[in-house]
Amino acid sequence: GDRTSLVSSEAERELKTDDPDKSPSHSASDERLEGDDNEKEKRGASLLTYFKFVVEFINSSMVSATRYLNRFSRDYRYIRKVLAKEKKILKAKPDFRMGMRLGINQIWQPIPLMKQSSILTRTQQTPQPEDDQPELSEVDQPPVIQLLASIWFGILAHSTFMCYFMIFLHQIKNASVLSIPLPLMVFFWGSLTIPRPSKTFWVTIIAYTEAIVIVKCIFQLDLMSWNRTAPPNNPLYSPRIIGVEKKPNYALWDLLLLLMVFFHRFMLKSLGQWTTPYVARKIIPSKLTLATMKSSTDTTNQESTRFHWQNEQENQPEGTRQSFRLPHVSEDAPSQDQLDRQNQQNQQSTSTPENPPDPSSEALIAVKGEEAPVCTEKFSTAVTETAQKYLSPAQNFFANILSSDGKEKTNVCAYMFLCDFFNFLLIIFGFSSFGTQQGDGGVAAYVQENRVPMSFLLMLLLQFALIVIDRALFLRKSILGKLVFQYFLIFGVHVWMFFILPSITERQFNDRLPPQIWYMVKCFYLLLAAYQLRLGYPTRILGNFLCKKYSIINYALFKVFMFVPFLFELRAVMDWIWTDTSMTIMDWFKMEDIFASIYQIKCMRGMETDFPQPRGVKKQQMSKYMVGGGALFFIIGLIWFPLLLFALGGTVGVSNLPYEASLSIRIGSYEPIYTMSAQDTSIFSYSEADFKALKNIYSKSRSAVTFLENYEATDVAAVRLSRSSKKLWSISPPDKERLKLELESNATLTFHIEWTVSRKTDVKDSTGVTSTPRNILIPAWINGEFNPLRKNLAELLGPEPPPNGANVSIPVRNVFPKFLKVTNRITAEVPQLMRIPMFPGFDDGEMNNGKDYLYRNATLHLSSANGTTSGQWWVVDENCDDVIYMNLLKQIPLNDCNYTFMFLFNDKAFPEGLSFISGFGILGLYTTAVILVSQIMRRAVSEMAPKIMFDDMPYVDRILRLCLDIYLVRESGELSLEEDLFAKLIFLYRSPETLIRWTRPPESATGPREEGEEEDDEREERDRLRDP
Repeated sequence: GDRTSLVSSEAERELKTDDPDKSPSHSASDERLEGDDNEKEKRGASLLTYFKFVVEFINSSMVSATRYLNRFSRDYRYIRKVLAKEKKILKAKPDFRMGMRLGINQIWQPIPLMKQSSILTRTQQTPQPEDDQPELSEVDQPPVIQLLASIWFGILAHSTFMCYFMIFLHQIKNASVLSIPLPLMVFFWGSLTIPRPSKTFWVTIIAYTEAIVIVKCIFQLDLMSWNRTAPPNNPLYSPRIIGVEKKPNYALWDLLLLLMVFFHRFMLKSLGQWTTPYVARKIIPSKLTLATMKSSTDTTNQESTRFHWQNEQENQPEGTRQSFRLPHVSEDAPSQDQLDRQNQQNQQSTSTPENPPDPSSEALIAVKGEEAPVCTEKFSTAVTETAQKYLSPAQNFFANILSSDGKEKTNVCAYMFLCDFFNFLLIIFGFSSFGTQQGDGGVAAYVQENRVPMSFLLMLLLQFALIVIDRALFLRKSILGKLVFQYFLIFGVHVWMFFILPSITERQFNDRLPPQIWYMVKCFYLLLAAYQLRLGYPTRILGNFLCKKYSIINYALFKVFMFVPFLFELRAVMDWIWTDTSMTIMDWFKMEDIFASIYQIKCMRGMETDFPQPRGVKKQQMSKYMVGGGALFFIIGLIWFPLLLFALGGTVGVSNLPYEASLSIRIGSYEPIYTMSAQDTSIFSYSEADFKALKNIYSKSRSAVTFLENYEATDVAAVRLSRSSKKLWSISPPDKERLKLELESNATLTFHIEWTVSRKTDVKDSTGVTSTPRNILIPAWINGEFNPLRKNLAELLGPEPPPNGANVSIPVRNVFPKFLKVTNRITAEVPQLMRIPMFPGFDDGEMNNGKDYLYRNATLHLSSANGTTSGQWWVVDENCDDVIYMNLLKQIPLNDCNYTFMFLFNDKAFPEGLSFISGFGILGLYTTAVILVSQIMRRAVSEMAPKIMFDDMPYVDRILRLCLDIYLVRESGELSLEEDLFAKLIFLYRSPETLIRWTRPPESATGPREEGEEEDDEREERDRLRDP
């Protein structure tokens, strides 16, 4: 049973083994204790079950990861196993380690044994191979050990790539002239060598890295003049750009690189690949003589022959001669022709089916190698042969790359495109690290300010052009063009990243992270391009790389590909330009559209096969709620989203008090007589106590309470303006005289009053500054008498003002508002807080007189310094003796009649992430986003009747095969056949009856009759296509 049943049975057994003489009075308590113990044990069992599930899940994940990683080291593990067996067999042979080094290059030449028995075979017994002991395999280890082993074998199998990665990292960390030859050697030489980098390449890497360490060590001494002074902050400082600047850990990355390369050297030696490729030839110098001698241990009176290899100097000591004994060579040494003839007969006799050749018994082939000196020929011939000797490796190097013989074609252009696309995005979002524009906000600021730097545009265009050129070379399958482009790109990238970029940005290359990431990803791109060059382009390019499989993942990726704007069109146009075809561009688009539709239908039919729906069975409620409920919530949310967004503005928004408020009064078109602004300490935020007192004042007014409920204490600001203008009235005498004449005339004058509120905003195309003007007309006559206000003003402006001019008051009605509602777009008065009819003495008629009751009356005074007219300024006092002030405004918190106070109710500001949405407003969201999305949804779920014939095909394999056949004949150059097959495809879409037959699912039981019917159908279709 399960764990719970086991635990409960153990508890029962324990109860049975208890003392039976217990008192019955304790039975109830024992039962309760037993129940508590059972619950605890059940809880512990459930936790143990969950823990086991987690452990099993982790183990299965490690097993899956191990299987995936083992794919990358399968070949290495197989070769390692085979080599281990061959080494064991080789060491068991009797002639192991027998041989000599011959020729100028001192090439090791093993000397095998003869077929006949010899003294050597008699005196040395062949060791028997030991019994194969079962080795401890990593399969027998825990999953974590298997995962670590798969990672380790992956590193061993790709030690070349690890060396490349260390070289790239070494270049990123050093970024100097001394280190730049290492990545150049990788890209120009090592990564393009077929089949793998040679021993000479790795020896050159090792030697050059060691030379770098020595040079750096020498230049660390204080004897150098630049080491005795502080280095300047210049990325192109000579010791710094060369790589000999004095700094701690100057050789750290060089030593790490050497460690990695020596590790790779060990791996190559273990695989037998640490050798120099050469043309195999057996060389026996002409001074190799044959001599006979009697063997002291030869009981059968047989003779053995000794080879003596004398050095070219005749006076060499006898003890330095090298000799090897070969058994059973007759005393009469045969000539070279006889040796060749005998060797040929031995090979023919030993290679018969009855007598297979014995690898342990091979005949010796002696070849005379006399090399004539080159200088004995003509001098021109010698020069030609010498040049050919040193240039032939380079010629063979490029010939191997350009040749297509014996290459396994591959296609890694998709991964190359991903690298380029990643770098494209990196330039967009990290442009400040690549250009001279530093500290200007980056791309986000460019979008907000609607400006694009020219360098930013040029970099994006260059990156885009590289992607297009790479696609063109891929479509043309031009190995030579790709090779030239590869070398040009390698040179350009390194010159730009390590010389031009530091000089432009005045920063070192490795000061910022984005250039380092860009360079590393570009190095991966260049390695993939080199891999493509080594193996060659694929013979046939059939469709999109996403369409190789028909799984749900490929379907989702293809949907994303189709959703990206202009990506499908760009790919189709480029493919049509650089692919040999007989189609027009519109036919090409038709073909690509048909293939895209058929591919998506094929993926959907595959999903229906994987998840079949039984016939006549109702849909599960869970699936209906998940699919239908999700769509329902989406539609409802889309309908009410704008209203919900602005309704929650008070919840998700933040308080946004003004940072400046100003008031200005001007008569006519002349200089303002009063200008005052409030900032910082003159703008007060309401506390919770102040806001509560304000709400208590208006507790009897339903409209005022409704208005105040939309705000919090932090949204209310009290603006305090000084009575006196902050500027002197700087009006010229001529303007002053003209103003006096206008006041004495019968023309109507206008008082221009304007208040301005400035707040911070994140809304696009909004400055956050709102201004509201108000005009007050001052007529010349009132009730048949001249307006006293204009008369008093004219007297003040006269050449001889009255002696008590400072005491002359000029009352002006309805000057400025007391309460203002501030939004992102407007500043409006608040009538709810000025309409209080319940106070005694309040005249209801004042409220009915337009909006004048919303503004406060004021009195103007003209003040001067020491009674002179040279320095004059105006003073504005609010009237504090009216009914509204005495019964209402006097109770407002923070209000003071000694100043001019205005109370601002500020709408909350949306967070920066929602400001671009809220900037449209409610009507803007409904007319743009909501209606646009609704039209897209309407188009997706309606107008489906004309597309049913093409979207509901039950079986599209035949049409998909026809599309792939069109791609195939196009790649094969059969353009006439391409036209015929495309005409057949178009005819299918024009003929519903034929399309129905072509999309008929195959029957489950296929017999001769069904096959015959299918052949008849195909023959009938061919007849239809033949007779238009």
